[in-house]
Amino acid sequence: MGIDVHTITDGLDVSTLRPTQDHVLIRLIEKTMSSGGILLASREGSLATTCMIGQIVSLGRGIYDEKLGAYRPWDLKVGEWVLGMHYVGERLEAIQKPKYRLVRSHGLWAKVVLKDAATMEVRSLEPRMQCVLVEPQDETKWGSIYLANELGESSNRRGKVVAVGPGPWRAGTGHRDVPAVEVGQQVAFMRAAGAELEVNGKWLRLMVEEDIRCIVEGME
Repeated sequence: MGIDVHTITDGLDVSTLRPTQDHVLIRLIEKTMSSGGILLASREGSLATTCMIGQIVSLGRGIYDEKLGAYRPWDLKVGEWVLGMHYVGERLEAIQKPKYRLVRSHGLWAKVVLKDAATMEVRSLEPRMQCVLVEPQDETKWGSIYLANELGESSNRRGKVVAVGPGPWRAGTGHRDVPAVEVGQQVAFMRAAGAELEVNGKWLRLMVEEDIRCIVEGME
């Protein structure tokens, strides 16, 4: 996705911007830590991407399914908080004004569910589409399987699935594809997969399902 910066005057009126198709206009939080306990910056030495959080200002018509000849219903609404990779979308910057970004639907990987909108106290993260939230775990030993700690020896990490999106829409149908992983399963995932963030004191990894390499059954 593009990251072209468009500098707009202080007279920017976001109410005049009308996203098209599956574009979403969001207002960004311009700091690495939200007051509710989400740390957006990755830990030192992590290969994961950092992410950004914002509030939905307006929505386009949605994702168009050519086989059905109709738009998919949105699972998002104005006022909700969403999270995506820091590089996604087109930046809209106004001098001494909040920063905005136009992002395609698939660039928003999770909804941030708040306990309190005034304080931004976080309840949880809710993955969208085929996205998965994983809690990385110790890599020394996985049952009888040894996982190398050195980056040069292993391209994978292990973790426990803590939340799963509803899956992507199947073209031409009225249903979604069922995710291949479930909450509570132990999985191996690509070491550089997705974005790393701290939520209420726990470091988690948000990724797309395709970055998960395998499931190990019978382990908790």
